[in-house]
Amino acid sequence: EATREARAAAESRRARTGAAVEHASRERDEAGRAVDQGERDLAEALAAHGFGDEAALLGARRSAQARAALRDAVAADRGERARVAAAAAALGPDEPAGDVVAREAAAVAARATLAEAQREAGSLDERAGQLAAVASRAASWAGDGDDAERRWRTARAVSDAVNGRHDGKTRLSRYVLLEQFDRVAACASARLDVMSDGRFALRRRESRQTGGEFELVVDDAYAGSVERPVATLSGGEMFMASLAMALGLSDVVQAWAGGVRVESLFVDEGFGTLDEEALDKAVSVLEQLGETRRMVGVVSHVPELRKRIPARLEVVRSERGAATRASLRGRHGG
Repeated sequence: EATREARAAAESRRARTGAAVEHASRERDEAGRAVDQGERDLAEALAAHGFGDEAALLGARRSAQARAALRDAVAADRGERARVAAAAAALGPDEPAGDVVAREAAAVAARATLAEAQREAGSLDERAGQLAAVASRAASWAGDGDDAERRWRTARAVSDAVNGRHDGKTRLSRYVLLEQFDRVAACASARLDVMSDGRFALRRRESRQTGGEFELVVDDAYAGSVERPVATLSGGEMFMASLAMALGLSDVVQAWAGGVRVESLFVDEGFGTLDEEALDKAVSVLEQLGETRRMVGVVSHVPELRKRIPARLEVVRSERGAATRASLRGRHGG
């Protein structure tokens, strides 16, 4: 049954294919007849217009410009013939025709010369316009080039200044840091002046060596304002200078950080290196900070500080190890 169905389907496809082949054969025959008729029509048209074959027709073709020029020439010839005929009709009985023909030929030559001169003048005008446009563009380009060069020079000068390619040889970032460092040193010097009774002042040493610009020196008023390296300070003096720098940094941060307040300051050790007078001055400075609503914490084991610090958190030994206890007393033990 499957074989019979397949055979029937094959017979159906063969019948359809045969019909398609027959239809295509008819279309091919009709196309052939149309081609033959077209070739006959083309041969008759070529013969009627004086062409031997299609190649002669293609060889005789003219461009649109050539056809326009031929039409202009025919029109000019017709106009010329009309003018000659009018001139001949207007001749008197005694005027020879040869003179008229000569004058007419001279007029034609003059008109041809005039037309050529007009064409040349038009060509020159067009060329002059093109040259003017080129000159305008060149002037615009020159202006753009000058403007670009000015902008480049400005950008180059800014780049050199920012990147330290100048006499000072200081980059902008380093310059800003030095400026801030000078502000910290100035604030610290004001603090140190109070703690040292006007003896010491801090400042930055001017140096062109990279990294040397951040070196601090101390002016000692007791030695005639002689410049001293900070390394020559004693332990107590070094502690006061370090404390002054911390306080100066705090002042600068508060002034430049958009209203940020440094409300807490912790000082870790260093008080053991101070004598009694220096210790009293340092603690006085810390007490003044506390009066400006800032908390100052001191980490120390110096017994003298217990008398000066009212609020303490003491770490003591116990059987279970270290323990803490809070103590709050008056400013002088009351």
